[in-house]
Order: sequence, then structure tokens, then C-alpha cells
Amino acid sequence: MRDCLDRVPKRSPNLNPMDTLWGQGKDVVSANKQYATIDEQVDRFLDLLEGLSIWDTFQTTGLLSKGFWLRSVL
Repeated sequence: MRDCLDRVPKRSPNLNPMDTLWGQGKDVVSANKQYATIDEQVDRFLDLLEGLSIWDTFQTTGLLSKGFWLRSVL
């Protein structure tokens, strides 16, 4: 089992569309910023996600691209 886990990439935005969304959220909310509490940081990140429209979310994650690997399923 461990051998299988060693072959899984740590970051794979092509396979996991949430990686891109998460990365952009980290850039906007966390890059070069310090918060008084982790709860404040989490609240800001959730505010960012809640502020995205469905269209923005799909576009950011790459779900709308022609090359998205699960496009045929959607």
C-alpha cells in the first residue's frame, strides 16, 4: 500500500481541479499576511470562496476547459 501512495503526486492540478482553487486562495488570503488567529484566516478564506460565482469557480478550477480529464462525465 505504501508503494502506491509514493507514486501519487503531491500536487496534481490536472487531476484535481481544487488544487488550483486552493492555490489561488492561499495567494490571496495567506501570502505575506499574518492573522491574529487561525479562525480569522479561515473566515477570510471562506469569504473568498463564498464570494465566487459558480461560473468563476468552474473557470478557476479548469472544469470548463476542453482538456479537463473528467469533462465527458460532467
